[in-house]
Parts: sequence; structure tokens; C-alpha cells
Amino acid sequence: MNKYFQKNSFIFSKLSFANPYFWFYKLTGCLTINSEKEKKIAKELSPNISVRYLETRGYIRQSLGDIFNLNPIEVPLIAEPNKPPKIRDGLGYISISHCKDALIIVWANSKIGIDIERCDRNFDHELVLKKITNKKDIEFNKVKSINVLNNWCCLESAIKWDQGSIIKDINSWEYNKFDLSMFHKEKKIKLNIKQFYFYDWTIAIASKKNLMKIKPLICCKDIFA
Repeated sequence: MNKYFQKNSFIFSKLSFANPYFWFYKLTGCLTINSEKEKKIAKELSPNISVRYLETRGYIRQSLGDIFNLNPIEVPLIAEPNKPPKIRDGLGYISISHCKDALIIVWANSKIGIDIERCDRNFDHELVLKKITNKKDIEFNKVKSINVLNNWCCLESAIKWDQGSIIKDINSWEYNKFDLSMFHKEKKIKLNIKQFYFYDWTIAIASKKNLMKIKPLICCKDIFA
């Protein structure tokens, strides 16, 4: 048994069958709880990306440190730029997403994907809808932008579960609004989807587990600051 699991075996056993844990943070560029490797990586990034990288990884460490009763620096986190973050040593699964002003983190005992967008995001929703649907009978100009944004979040959460990419997988996933699922046509993967709102943001999660009964409880701080 590794040192992290041994040290926190009681805590982990309590979490093993729990609902996913969520954390929400407003991004301000002020948190830096990082490993030496993360600091070294950050020096090779552009200034703006470096700040965002260090802050998001710092919040991951802070969040996981809380539930595993670890010093944030001791969290066995692998989180390189443009790659899905992972936790070593059998301590579960995480997924993260950020928009221009916020970060959402989810931890679960099985694979999970998450995505977040601001509800007031300004984008060409007709163009996006045409890219993510193959249906020919849709009157694109009558679909509300918020519904397109919600569907986009569902797509992104599924892609993150599968550790794929928008470029490769945008047309591989199909959304079924009747049973709230995403289906990968080539890989024959079916994921359950849950979309919900949190103040000014829309969030979606994807998992093979039943998400219908989950009522997301989100840890947050200074949301209106």
C-alpha cells in the first residue's frame, strides 16, 4: 500500500462510494500553490498562460489536499499544460474546466468529465449548432443560444471523459435528450450526462454512472467578490 493511500485510507474509504465532489473558483491570478515541476513548466509558457496554469493547478492541489488531508504540495498530481490532469496512487479521478473568469473542478471515484461556460457568452450559436448536429430538420434560427451552449458543455464533458479533442471528436458524439446521454458512434461508448446551472455559469458532467439522483454540492469561495 503506497504512503498516500495508507495515510488516508479511512478518508478514502468514506469517499469511495460518495457523490462527486465539486469546487468552484473565480480566477483572479493570485493563487500559487505549486510544485517545483509546475513552476518550471510555467516559465516556458507565455505570461498570461503561465499565470492561468499556476492558478488552476494551485486550486486543484488546494481542493484535493482538503479532502485527502494532505499538504497541497504533497498531492500526487500530474497536470501538464493542455493535458487532462491525473491523480496518482489510486486516489480517484478529476476533471477540470475553465472559462474566462472561473474554474470548476470535480473529483470522483470513477472516470468523469466536466465543462463550464458563462451563460452570457457571446458566440455564433447557429454556426456552433450546425457543427455539433447532423440533423437536417432543425430550424437553426429558432434555437436559443443558451440551449446550444448547454449542448456544447455536454459534448465537451463527454470528450473530456474520453480524453479526446474537439477537433477529432466533435462529430463522433451524439446527444440524446430523451435519456440524457452522449453516444460515441465509432467507439460505441455511452455516457450519462447531467447539465445544471450555477449562478452565471452552465456546467455539464459526463460519467458511466447514473447521474440522475446526483444533486451537485459545490464548494465555492468569494463568488461575488
